[in-house]
Amino acid sequence: MSALLALVLAAADLTPPPTVESPDPPPAEVKAAPRVEPEPESEPDPTAQLTFGALSAANGLWVGLNTTASFGGFIGSGAGFAVGGLLGLGAGIGLTYYTWGLTGDWGRALLLDSLMTAGAFGGIWVASRRFVPTNEIRYAIAAGLDVACTAGAVALALHVKPRTESVWLADSLAVWGAVVGNLLVGVVEAPEHDPMNLILGGAAAGGLAGGLLAFSASRMSARRFWMANGGALLGGLLLSGALWLVELARDGQGPAFQSAVPAVGGAAGIAGGFLVGFVLSE
Repeated sequence: MSALLALVLAAADLTPPPTVESPDPPPAEVKAAPRVEPEPESEPDPTAQLTFGALSAANGLWVGLNTTASFGGFIGSGAGFAVGGLLGLGAGIGLTYYTWGLTGDWGRALLLDSLMTAGAFGGIWVASRRFVPTNEIRYAIAAGLDVACTAGAVALALHVKPRTESVWLADSLAVWGAVVGNLLVGVVEAPEHDPMNLILGGAAAGGLAGGLLAFSASRMSARRFWMANGGALLGGLLLSGALWLVELARDGQGPAFQSAVPAVGGAAGIAGGFLVGFVLSE
């Protein structure tokens, strides 16, 4: 009986029951990526615009006077002096109008202020070199370099938007560079035996170093600015004060320090303190 049942089952064409597939789970709700809103444009600051406007007008007057002097405009009744000054003043006011949109941001306004001032001092320094043959050429060099540096500053400001603290850092290190140059006047022989060459050279080197530091920093802040300058002040005072105390203790007990020792010590303290403060503020 069991064998017959097995033959019947083998002959029967039995199809397996259909497999019931589990329904796919409903797709998870796709969350839309959060929309990144662009940072709103800050309102132009009239104080920054007027600050650059005043400096631009004064610089234009300076350039106009130098240009007039290069053509002998100071000779005679002084009419050339008045016309040249007014034309330069008008050019400075025109530059203010042209850059009105740029200087609404304090970072750009300070950048233009700093580079324009550097151009004026640089022009004066080059014009005062002994190799310049005549006074007329000196005036022309002072005016030309000032204009060239101002034009370069405006072109740079059109493409960069520095943070205010970045410009502060570069400016402050330029000031410290001038201080260091003044300390080293009695140690290093200045070019052409003119101490101002060393002071302005220190300011230029300091400003360049400060600009590179600000550019390399991931995010400049007022804290970094104050810590770097506080470190420079503290380092200069500590090293100079320590050398002064040692000199007092040695008074009458041996030869005094050479003049280079306190000068180099103060300069090293300023430079080292600035860098330590900048690094620790990261």
